[in-house]
Amino acid sequence: MIICYRPVIIFKEQKSVIKHIAECIANQVKYFAIFGEFRIREEEDKKANNCECLFNRCVLGLGFSELADHKKQMLERVFENMEEEIKENGRKLENLNEQKEQVQAQIEIITNYQIS
Repeated sequence: MIICYRPVIIFKEQKSVIKHIAECIANQVKYFAIFGEFRIREEEDKKANNCECLFNRCVLGLGFSELADHKKQMLERVFENMEEEIKENGRKLENLNEQKEQVQAQIEIITNYQIS
């Protein structure tokens, strides 16, 4: 099941979102090396890294999970410098771009994906 979420404010261009999703798929090992192992909630000094984090990084450019926030009873998330947060996540995602052929193949799959 795929859930389509359209934020009120669009931070990134559609091509950039597709490219970042493709890079995460093609470079899964490096993705987890950069962002940490799969984790639903934050633990000690380790940030959450779940499917919501992946979505928020790729689409919004922000690395957070409302689920993780809810689990630790955090009622709101405040970004001290949202522009810098978006740039930092963008830099990390750009560092995934190693397997160019696989990334391009994933971009084509995503671009040609149609809901029937």
